[in-house]
Formats: sequence, C-alpha cells, structure tokens
Amino acid sequence: MQGARSDAPRPPDAPRTDAPRPPDARTPDASRLDAPRLPDAPRVPDAPRMPDAPRAPDAPAPTNDAAPADAGVVGSDTDRDGIADAVDNCPLVANPDQADEDGDRVGNACDNCLIDANTDQANRDGDGLGDACDPRPMMPGDRLLYADLFDGHATGTWAPQSGTWTDAAGQRGQSNATGGTEQLTMPALPSNYTVDVDLRIDALAPIALRHAAGVLMRVGTAGGGGVSGYACYLDSPPGLTPQNGRVGLTRLPAQVGGNGFDDRTDIGALIQLGTAYRLRGQVAGDRVRCQLRLGTVQPIEQRDGTYSTGSIGLASEGATARFDHVVVYGTN
Repeated sequence: MQGARSDAPRPPDAPRTDAPRPPDARTPDASRLDAPRLPDAPRVPDAPRMPDAPRAPDAPAPTNDAAPADAGVVGSDTDRDGIADAVDNCPLVANPDQADEDGDRVGNACDNCLIDANTDQANRDGDGLGDACDPRPMMPGDRLLYADLFDGHATGTWAPQSGTWTDAAGQRGQSNATGGTEQLTMPALPSNYTVDVDLRIDALAPIALRHAAGVLMRVGTAGGGGVSGYACYLDSPPGLTPQNGRVGLTRLPAQVGGNGFDDRTDIGALIQLGTAYRLRGQVAGDRVRCQLRLGTVQPIEQRDGTYSTGSIGLASEGATARFDHVVVYGTN
C-alpha cells in the first residue's frame, strides 16, 4: 500500500529587494567639459595711418646734349638719341641731327663712306671703309684720316694764302675771280694718302691762262712765299669758243727740280658751271695720281720724288669755285 503523498505548502518567495545601482565610476571625458568662457578683451583701436612718403621722381635717362632721350619717341630707341630705331638712320650710334651728307639713308655718324652713297654699306676687305670709297676695296688697311663737310665739326683749320675764302651753306667758297689758294693746318698727315673733293666752278675770269679749281697734295711753302706741292685740278680752257673741260695734274711751282710737268686729259664734255665734280688725288711714294671720277675718263699718273710729305690744300685759278667737302683716306 502506497503511503499517502503529502504536498507541504511551498513557502512564499522572499521579497525581492532591488538595491539602487551605484553610479558609474567612469571618469567623465575631460574634453567634453566646457570651460567657462572668459569675456572678450576690449579691442585696441587701430593706430592712425601715416601718410605715404612722397615718391622720388624717376632718375632721368642718359641723354646727349642735343636732345632729351626718348622725348616723344614711339618704339625702341637703342642709342637713346631721341629718334626711334624704326626711323633712325644710325640706330646704334647717337645722332639726333640725322645728318646724311651723301643722302643714302645712312647717317654720317655710322656711314662707312661719308660722301659716296652706299646704302648696302658693303666692305669686302673688312677695313672699315666701304667699297664705294675705299681706295683699295679688295685690300685691307685703309682708313679715314680726316673729313671736312664744312658744317663746323671738322678739327683742322684752313689757312688762306690768297683769294677770298668763306664758309656758307655747308661749302667752302673762293669768290675772287683771279683765283686763290689755301692750306689745311692740322696734325701732320702721313706721306701716303688719298683725298676726295667735290668742287664746282661757278664763274670764269674774262682773261686768264686757265679757269681751274682743284686739290693740292703734299703742300709746302715755296721760295718767295708761294705754294709747293702737287695739284689735281679741273680746267675749263679759255678761248673764244667753248672747249671741252680737262682734268690736269701738275707740280707747283713748275720749275722746281728743273723738269716740271703739267699733264691734262680731255674729259669729253664742257664744264657745266655750278655743277659738282668729284676729283680724287693720290700720293704714294713717288707716284702721284689725279682722277676725275666721271664716266670713263682715264686718270693721270706721274712718277716724281720732289715732294715726299705735306698737307692738303684747295685752289682755284682764273675762276670762282666752291668745295662741298674734303675727305682724306690713309693706308696702314
């Protein structure tokens, strides 16, 4: 027999007591703690602004005496002569006057042939003289010794011995119809040189042995106060009817040395009064030469050792004359 099951009553659960949760012991994030904001410091007022110092004027550009540099120039002006390169006839050499004696659009200040037009400035022997005026265009060693364009810039002084000599309008004139001579006074020229002159015979004396004008070479003083040397000249022969002009070479005075010479060559045309003619005289050792640089007129040459040194001169005989310029070349 089973014994009887006795379910004893279950004692009630003990009442649940939830103890309060202790606060987190974690340290607060310091970065999240906002520090109390300090009040803004009072703003210091801006210091008063000092006025700008006056600007110093730009220094003037270098100039020459004749014109202010770049005054009114449009475009570059390399030589700073007041003339823009695009229209300057010497863009690398200052020449505010733009003088151009031979009219070749190359100014006197940089032209390698002052009185011979040569726009291309060709100089095959590289000696500084252009082919158009070089006495020896294929042989180096020639150079410009002296130039007088009768514009007031030459260094030599002309000393008249006779006649009436004046400068006017860029020319040297002799206005006495009977003639006259003068000598250039300057530091001694070398023994050998070439001289070019442009001359004009203006009027002829009614009675004269010749009507001539020309250049003198190796000029000195002869006995009695006359002139010695060699003359290269242009002559309009006297006569009742006009005759062709002549180019001549003579020694002055003719009697020096016992055997003088006076050679002349017909130029094939009348001398036109007032027209410019180019004469070239040369002395080298005992060789003396005269040439009219016109067409096919042949030069005259003589061998004569009477005079070995001397300056240059100008002369006219039985005529009034003007000289446009005188240029002398030397040989090294």
